[in-house]
Amino acid sequence: DGMNLVSYEYVVCQKMKPEGMSPGMLLLSEFTGSAQSLSGAIRINPWNTEQVANWIYEALTMGEVERELRHSKLYRYVTTHTASFWAKSFVSELIDASGLNEQRSSEIRGSTPEKSVRSISSLPIRSLLSAYRSSSKRLILITLEDTISPSEKMPMVNLPSSVKANLNSLAEDEKNIVYVMSSTTQQHLSTLLGNSKCGLAPEHGFFYRPPGLNVSGK
Repeated sequence: DGMNLVSYEYVVCQKMKPEGMSPGMLLLSEFTGSAQSLSGAIRINPWNTEQVANWIYEALTMGEVERELRHSKLYRYVTTHTASFWAKSFVSELIDASGLNEQRSSEIRGSTPEKSVRSISSLPIRSLLSAYRSSSKRLILITLEDTISPSEKMPMVNLPSSVKANLNSLAEDEKNIVYVMSSTTQQHLSTLLGNSKCGLAPEHGFFYRPPGLNVSGK
């Protein structure tokens, strides 16, 4: 239920009782949002009917001292954690998060070339090639957007034959498992690479076709 405030209102209303009357007890389902905040309430599992019956009995027969202690705890929380308190807390945390994000962005951009280099190091091409040649099994994930077609803002109509040849060359290596991933639809990716030997993962991987299968799945 998100944050149901009826339980908060119930706590405040207990102060309106005639003097000398004990405050009522608050029973909350442990599945409600407010149950996580109102620790002075009795938390119950509504699906456990025996437990519900037992706690109702406990609430009705509870001593006055425990009633007052529980209510004081609830009332203190409700009156201090107001809508204004939550708004200020949210804005404060939002400002902190924004400042941290800006700080990280500044570190990545770097105020000087030296600082920028320390933040983002270049890919070690020689080490990568050495590891590639010596490995016995390789998983290669390639995104259609930003890798195969970095400059394309609109969906590609066709892939250059050289790109398809390079992808097939990678896929033909028995040590390689190659997948082309994309945000595009199954139909569009199949149109572009349906006859490729690569595995396909359209719609951000929601669907996938293992390597070595053609459009018909054979």
